[in-house]
Amino acid sequence: MAEIPKLLYVAVADDNGDVFRYTRSLLQSTLQLMGCKARHAFKISRRVFDEVRSECSADEMAIIGAGKLTSHALKKQSDSESEEELIQHSTEDKLGTSNSVPFELYKRLTTVVVSRDTFVDIVCDALSSYKYVGPNQRADLVLACRIRERKESVTVLLCGTSGCGKSTLSSLLGSRLGITTVISTDSIRHMMRSFVDEKQNPLLWASSYHAGECLDPVAVAEAKVKRKAKKLSGISRSDLRKGHQIILRTRIMIATLQIQDLRLT
Repeated sequence: MAEIPKLLYVAVADDNGDVFRYTRSLLQSTLQLMGCKARHAFKISRRVFDEVRSECSADEMAIIGAGKLTSHALKKQSDSESEEELIQHSTEDKLGTSNSVPFELYKRLTTVVVSRDTFVDIVCDALSSYKYVGPNQRADLVLACRIRERKESVTVLLCGTSGCGKSTLSSLLGSRLGITTVISTDSIRHMMRSFVDEKQNPLLWASSYHAGECLDPVAVAEAKVKRKAKKLSGISRSDLRKGHQIILRTRIMIATLQIQDLRLT
């Protein structure tokens, strides 16, 4: 029996012919995006690759890697490859070397093509073994895959006052969710300043520490009044009735104690 070659890529094929190549690290970040812990995502991704590899013999992997993964699919997949890989390929093309040919052949021989449904089923089974079970498990995985494959986008907006830890939280979220682009408030403010004059919107041109000085005092007063009214409206009549009863009982107890003191004297 021939030795099964090392599996480096799992190419997920859609019904329309699109193919996206997953590595273990990319699958691990996808699992973290849908809420898995880092150590569990590492183990689940390894289990998925081992299961796909065990279901294919060496001859099947050679046939699948060289046959089903056509040049048209590879051309689509090249858009999602890393920048270093693209730079390496372009450099080799400029030099006229033939190193890319054996590399491409090696990549095909270490790739297994599976359908989208099969891939989702295998990953969901691996998630279930680590107690990641929920009513929307399959939908969450499909959405996470679409985000990783750049078919969907996600934006996380962090709001808060200066010094509350937005930058720290954004870096933690970025590393956890695999988000590579983090835009600071200063960058957004600087971009918006190019569209609005300082006289039209002085608040936009003020720093975060002096923004309160540019606010309209009338609008601030109205906001405070609405806030107090909202707090008062949250107190029900039953709460007021209970409060009156407590006050009345307290007064009765105080009066009783005073009468007892007078009798003792």
